[in-house]
Amino acid sequence: MTISRRDVLQLMFLGGGAAALAACGGGGSSSSGASVGGGGETPNIPDGGDGGGTPTPEPPPVARELPLRAGPLSGIGPLVDSGVDGVMIPEGFSLRLVATAGRQPVSKLPLFLWHPLPDGGAVFPMADGGWVYVSNSEFVPGGVGALRFGADGELVDAYPILKNTLINCAGGATPWGTWLSCEEIENGRVHECDPRGTPRQAQAHPAMGRFKHEAAAVDMATASVFMTEDEGDGRLYRFRSAGRVSAINGAEGLDLDNGVLQVLEVEGFENGAYMEDLESAA
Repeated sequence: MTISRRDVLQLMFLGGGAAALAACGGGGSSSSGASVGGGGETPNIPDGGDGGGTPTPEPPPVARELPLRAGPLSGIGPLVDSGVDGVMIPEGFSLRLVATAGRQPVSKLPLFLWHPLPDGGAVFPMADGGWVYVSNSEFVPGGVGALRFGADGELVDAYPILKNTLINCAGGATPWGTWLSCEEIENGRVHECDPRGTPRQAQAHPAMGRFKHEAAAVDMATASVFMTEDEGDGRLYRFRSAGRVSAINGAEGLDLDNGVLQVLEVEGFENGAYMEDLESAA
């Protein structure tokens, strides 16, 4: 059977042992499969039928196995109905609805309605013990909304931190406390937002590329931001910053307007070419 990325993630989260992925290429045929076992035991090899009872070894798999250990939540127990929109949660946990698309999360002026198609987001701790949750809108228009929680967990405010963008999909939190929101459109940009700020403070960074952005991850050790692209032949990008500057929230961060944008290419498979034979990747 085939196995999808979602299946792999589920195995990592709930798997009780190891999962193995196998794929065959060449010879005009291909196959793939997955198995989950406990303890990594090797199955018995059946009798080869030669009368002597000597097992006939099976040929080695064409692809390598990818062992996956059980995730930290693998023994979390059975799921139960949370009572909120049919969402299932583990026993002992609770769930509450804090925002609904098209409705006002907090009664106040000016009016702020929560966005449709919430996508990538992150949580930022605040000095008073509370936190801010930011969420992209993968819609037209896009933008980013924020929910401010107090130290007691109560929702105390809701407001926009980015406007006038399109289909904001994923992105990433920065070590200096800002949110990088990425547009998933043909000439999409990366926008930096302050979780406590306003749309006026948000800043676009064209130097980080104009393409269908997906996720972004900051590596301070190398002054780099790694970015993925939401395309069938999408590439892995690296923006190498020219240095450090004062970010939009006043903290010291990477200079996202000056640097070098690089794209990963594998020799022999330039310009988005695919590798048909997995053995060639050895």
